[in-house]
Amino acid sequence: MDFPQQLEACVKQANQALSRFIAPLPFQNTPVVETMQYGALLGGKRLRPFLVYATGHMFGVSTNTLDAPAA
Repeated sequence: MDFPQQLEACVKQANQALSRFIAPLPFQNTPVVETMQYGALLGGKRLRPFLVYATGHMFGVSTNTLDAPAA
């Protein structure tokens, strides 16, 4: 897998984690939660998730453990 593919896979994993973290929040259909979803899941968050996952994997940390810091 080349770098752009790895980067995209990390972003996808982080976005899925963010979705899981936001889903249990109360008042899902309110402007506050919708704004949080928009801001958190909008593109642009690219390098940090990759760095978190890559560094964690170098030290043998599981992907599930890295989801929160990457998100």
